[in-house]
Amino acid sequence: VFLDTDGDGAKEIVFGTASNQVIALDAADGRTKWMTRVGDAITALKIIGSPAGREETLAATEAGELYALDRGGRILRWTSFGGGISAMEHDAAGPDGGQIFLGLADGRLVMCHSSFSPKAMMKTGGEPVRGIQISREEDNRRIIRVVTERRVLRLSCPVYALRPSRHH
Repeated sequence: VFLDTDGDGAKEIVFGTASNQVIALDAADGRTKWMTRVGDAITALKIIGSPAGREETLAATEAGELYALDRGGRILRWTSFGGGISAMEHDAAGPDGGQIFLGLADGRLVMCHSSFSPKAMMKTGGEPVRGIQISREEDNRRIIRVVTERRVLRLSCPVYALRPSRHH
């Protein structure tokens, strides 16, 4: 992914490694700008806008951890979802930075707030989730396509504010 990590107007190359690191390189000369070690091999990276208006790098791992890094590579928050994260997508629609969708290696699809608090979970049949794609219909319903080893699931739901259940 590309992100201006130092505010100079030029975007750096940000990537994850199998050796548990997220690295930012200067795109012009390849110099390392910063490097952050996390708990396991990186499986997905995504740049999102935070509720505070800053860009953050999300890094997902094989161990099921999700990290939010600031532009300088500092860990802002992290959590574990108990199973390897094999796919990740962010939908900025809705209040408070939108929702993050995680596909897990055990076949679960998890929807969480940008603060990482889980809001919904669904089992997709036990096959690892390989990809997630989000789009909109004319009535602004959210369409979520979940790609597993053998099928593509199509889910449809309204875009709405997610808040904790009073029963949870």
